[in-house]
Amino acid sequence: MRLGRNIVAFGVLVALMGYVLAASAAEPAKVILEVQTDPDGATQVVAKVVDDLGNPIPEVMINFKARMTFGWLQLSEASTDEEGRARISLPSSLRPQEVVAEASGETGTVQAAIKLREAHVFEPAVRPGRAILRHLSPQPGFISPYPDSVLPLVLGLVLGTIWAIYGYVIWHLVRIRSSP
Repeated sequence: MRLGRNIVAFGVLVALMGYVLAASAAEPAKVILEVQTDPDGATQVVAKVVDDLGNPIPEVMINFKARMTFGWLQLSEASTDEEGRARISLPSSLRPQEVVAEASGETGTVQAAIKLREAHVFEPAVRPGRAILRHLSPQPGFISPYPDSVLPLVLGLVLGTIWAIYGYVIWHLVRIRSSP
């Protein structure tokens, strides 16, 4: 009789431990992103990870990425606290278009994205002059969108001379071949 009670007690204890372990290893079901701006211009991005019931999940690794002009930038990896929140701070000099937070679990990856700003392409108001371009290249005429008028003239003169010499040589070869 006593052996039966011990087996039942052991079974209940194992079931209870399994339930507690399953509850502590809850899978992330949703990531919620919030953005706050500090007075100094820095942006705080807060990601909250919750399970299917809406309960926060602690100790989940969150991968933060930012969409920049030329692709994705890996920002950081942070672990959630007891409230299921992980925070990163973006300096005011970093201006991503979008931030994505990914939380990985055993069954898959959950992610959320938030747009921080629209992508704007600014055209220069005034063509940069030679004084500015000289610091960028030893040949500032080649990197300017408006080439100098002397460069095409010299190029045309060189190519014209080459074609004129080619025509002159062909003319002499035809004369030599047609002479008796």
